[in-house]
Formats: sequence, C-alpha cells, structure tokens
Amino acid sequence: MSLAGRTVVVTRARAQAAAFIEALEREGARVIAAPVIELVPIEAELPPLASYDLVLVTSQNAAGRLFELGASLAGARFACVGAKTRAFLARRVEGEILCPEAFRGEALAEAILARFGTVEGRRFLVPEGRHARGEAAAILRAHGASVDEILIYDTRPVAPEADLAGADAVSFLSGKTLEYFLEVVPDARAILARAVVAVIGPVAAESAAALGVRVDLVPAEATTDGLVRALVRHFAAP
Repeated sequence: MSLAGRTVVVTRARAQAAAFIEALEREGARVIAAPVIELVPIEAELPPLASYDLVLVTSQNAAGRLFELGASLAGARFACVGAKTRAFLARRVEGEILCPEAFRGEALAEAILARFGTVEGRRFLVPEGRHARGEAAAILRAHGASVDEILIYDTRPVAPEADLAGADAVSFLSGKTLEYFLEVVPDARAILARAVVAVIGPVAAESAAALGVRVDLVPAEATTDGLVRALVRHFAAP
C-alpha cells in the first residue's frame, strides 16, 4: 500500500467524496475528511432540452442537479467535460455524448466547433453553477451560436471540524474549494506550506497560482483516480 503512513486531507464536498476517500484508503492512506465546500441547489425551470442542438454539462455537480430538477431527456443531445461526468450521463441517457480528452471548457467548445463545422445559428444550453468559468459558452457565442446559461446550483464555504495540522498532503478538486479552504481554515497557509498541495487539474492549478498558493502535484489525467496515482508516485519517490 503505497500511501501507508501518510495522512491525506480531502476537502471535497461530503456528498461527493466517498469514492475518492475509498481509493486513497485502498492505497493505505489515513484520510481526514474536511469538506470546506457545500452545494446549494437553485430551483430553476428548464426549457425542453431536445430543442437545443446540445446540452453542455461542465461538471458532475451540474449533471446531478440536472436530473434532480426532473428535466425531460427525450431527444436531448449532450456534451460534457470530464470522464466522470460522461460516465454519470451515460448511465442515464441514450446516444453519443461528446466529451473531449482535455478536461476544460475551451476543449469542449473546440470539440463542438469541430463537430458542426460552424455553430452560427445553432442553439446550446448550459445548466451550470454560479461560479462556473463559462469559457465554452463565451467561445460558442463568439462563433455566432445562441447559448442559454441557466443557474442550477451555488456553493458556499463550510468550516471543517478536523485537526489538519499533521497532514502530509491536502487535496483540492477545484479552485473554489481552495479559495474556501483559505477562507475558513485557521492557519490555512501554514498548513499548506508544510504539506504537499495536490490539485486535480490545470484549471485548479491556475486558481492556486492566482491565490498565491504553491502547487506540488497536478495529475496528467484530471480525475480523482489520476490524483490518487500522482500522490502514490510522489510519496514513492526517493
């Protein structure tokens, strides 16, 4: 077990952290669950999804809320960011789901442009969180598409009760989670200065740089499995 004797802090929202925690524990890690972010549903009336050329789902949170809102999926076509989001959608919808290899909104927009050739006059729906970056929507609009963005959830910070002082590594699955960590955790920067800081992908790494936080690990694959592998490799190195 490659993480035996290591303590890893998981800051992900409690409702979504179970699989990540289990993967770390299988590698022998002692995991401290310290969620600093909480999803807040926003009630919204969604238009008929089938009336759009594509519904763009840019996070697992957005995918989950879409189904909680009881949207009619008949005839709807989807595009998404991230393998986990694609897997979530694939269990619930029929047909192909457009999903680029790079886990960024810009890559999603590029894949859509490649698929259609031109998006001028086409319609897209983006059900999203309040703090979504909105890159895909902006790019598609710049190419003449009509894009409807609908807020379906928000997030808020929560203060963890766990003692994080002895952590070997602290993991962040979004830039917003890191922002909230700095806001609600006493001595947050001192904790991060002593621990390995692991983020899920380049977007979160960019957010960390903007917040003045050093990042030690960014996995090649922006998934929780990729993050576990990166931690294993890091602590196995001499």
